[in-house]
Amino acid sequence: MASSFNTLAGMRAQITTPLLLLSLLAINTEAFHVSPLPLSSPPAFAKLPASAGRVVKANFARSVRAVGSFIPETNPDARVASTKDAPVLQDPIILEDPTTKERVTVRMDGAHVQSYMTPDYDVFFTRPDAVFDGSKPVSGGVPICWPQFGPGDMQQHGFARNLKWECTDVRAERPGGMTALSWSRNTQRAVYELIHTKETLKMWDSRFQARYQVELSGGSLNLELRVHNKGVEPLTFTGALHTYFSVDDLEKLQIKGPFKGKKYLDKTCDPVEEKEETEGAVMIDGFTERVYQDVAGKVTIEDGDKSVVLRCSEEWSDLAIWNPYGEEKMGYKGFVCVEHGVIATPVTVQPDDIWVATVSITPTRNGLPAWTAAQQESKEEREEETGGGGGEEEEGEEEGVDNVQPLEAYIQFAPGQLVLRTR
Repeated sequence: MASSFNTLAGMRAQITTPLLLLSLLAINTEAFHVSPLPLSSPPAFAKLPASAGRVVKANFARSVRAVGSFIPETNPDARVASTKDAPVLQDPIILEDPTTKERVTVRMDGAHVQSYMTPDYDVFFTRPDAVFDGSKPVSGGVPICWPQFGPGDMQQHGFARNLKWECTDVRAERPGGMTALSWSRNTQRAVYELIHTKETLKMWDSRFQARYQVELSGGSLNLELRVHNKGVEPLTFTGALHTYFSVDDLEKLQIKGPFKGKKYLDKTCDPVEEKEETEGAVMIDGFTERVYQDVAGKVTIEDGDKSVVLRCSEEWSDLAIWNPYGEEKMGYKGFVCVEHGVIATPVTVQPDDIWVATVSITPTRNGLPAWTAAQQESKEEREEETGGGGGEEEEGEEEGVDNVQPLEAYIQFAPGQLVLRTR
């Protein structure tokens, strides 16, 4: 590799002067202040592929980062006054990833993630008997069951899914490098917040601030729930993400995870019985309602050529599996609920402490990320239509681009700076 330079003025490339100027104009100079991003560690030198007869253009987008404390101090009594003149956000909010072509829809009612669309299908399921008029929680997607899972002192599955959450942040973050690099990803994020009110205190005498972050990034949906105890007494709760996963063939479905040898509550028995799992996979062959204990980690839902990989933090220590087998009006053949939660043993959060739990949802198809598989299928279909490729573009001829030599570019990352090298 030729000797390198630390400024764009010193770039040496086998390229005509007019095209070099056009490439320089395509660079966002503000992006040369590179802030750390939550990406997997990039290589010291990331090589961009040479483009035969084409110019490789660099487009570095500046990322937008949140500023301030993670959970801002907010006075619930002043909430109405403080948001009186605030801009009205679209409801539902739609997060779209321009790279993966995936889309997530989030409703403010219950901070409800309604759908997670890959280029080909929806990862989530909405029951045919679902209601969207706000009279009750939507049966589908990802309802938040909190601060109570199941029946108890308050309404079934708590009040969080019944209340309107405030959307406090919506943003898109893009990496400070070429999107063609394998470690680069776009991140679309929405943040919702729920704080105690006079009404919640009547149902549950606890002062809290809950924050729910929905993040679409790199072919995965990441969900994070944070609960901040704002009171002077310990705060105790149960809860779960009551996720409805879409299913093609319920009879052949397998839910694989660290189940073998684990205790679970079989709620189909009256009274409820505690049993021990003897298999490493759960299949649905009848009405199913189980709560597995101490199974945090990786779980895979296998449904023919489609799968969903679930990874959760240890705070989601339990896993509920539910299917109302035989209930046609609920559309039982089309879904299974796999719910990460804290169910068997309540969580206790001390005053001013914050409890955090996360889960990532990654759809795959034929062993590949769902969005990659969709692009591959689309490419194969185009090749079949054109007889396997070829044609004039195969020769590297393109109108308006003549006598352009290939350009190989390297990007070197260093603290506080970016260096572009060419040869």
